[in-house]
Amino acid sequence: MGPSKRTLAIVALTTTLVSCSPQSLPATTPTTPANPPRIYTTTATQPLMVDLTLAYSERYSAPQFDIFSGNYQDMLNMLYQGDIAYFVTNHLPADSIWAAPIAQDGIVIITHSSVQVKNISVDDLRRIYQGSIHNWMSLGGADIPITVFSREAGSSTRAEFDTMVMGYRQTTANARVASSSMQMVNQVANQPGSIGYVSMGFVEERVQVMAVENILPNLDTVYEGIYPLRSTIFIVGLAEPEGIFRHFLGWVQSPDGQSIVGQRYVPIMMPN
Repeated sequence: MGPSKRTLAIVALTTTLVSCSPQSLPATTPTTPANPPRIYTTTATQPLMVDLTLAYSERYSAPQFDIFSGNYQDMLNMLYQGDIAYFVTNHLPADSIWAAPIAQDGIVIITHSSVQVKNISVDDLRRIYQGSIHNWMSLGGADIPITVFSREAGSSTRAEFDTMVMGYRQTTANARVASSSMQMVNQVANQPGSIGYVSMGFVEERVQVMAVENILPNLDTVYEGIYPLRSTIFIVGLAEPEGIFRHFLGWVQSPDGQSIVGQRYVPIMMPN
């Protein structure tokens, strides 16, 4: 199936499920297996899936989902090997694959509290991650060396960052690697002069959020397409889901589910 057919699959499922209201969804969930259903997700989208599965289980008195999180590339390999049926990610594979959007996300640039620079251009951000800018003084801040944190190879958030910021340019070899979104937050919070990036679901008060091109990431700027570093969260698989997973996806794309999405991320369509 080529890229154009994949797009049609997204549109077709969205037309069927996004338009569903809570009243039009089945009153009871499909029969579930003896073991709890499993949801696989990258670390960037784990908070979203925790919120959604808890709300779904409470609404329909359904079994609680088991959630497994990990590296994007590892999840993709497991999908192709037949070890898992679906996973949730903020980076869509380039290959032909079935996918359905469930939320919007922003890649948020975070810094240590010692950093006085509050706004950055995409060009300067790229230069920092290339290793061309080494001190915050070069950007109008204090004389503090910049410590660059990057996600590991195979991370979905890194893949999105590379696409939107780096292009074909390499991240500096001096960058320190964070192997998860939470580790990124912890390392940036504890290292003076540091900079990193996370999905908006992981933003905490322990780190500062930078504006990009004078625009801060929030529900409105991402939803309206103003914030420069935007991405979409998808559930991906080799075929459309069936049974409880299809019911769950239909609920996630409904206004009821999208109201839960809006607690940490950005809905694909605003609930009324």
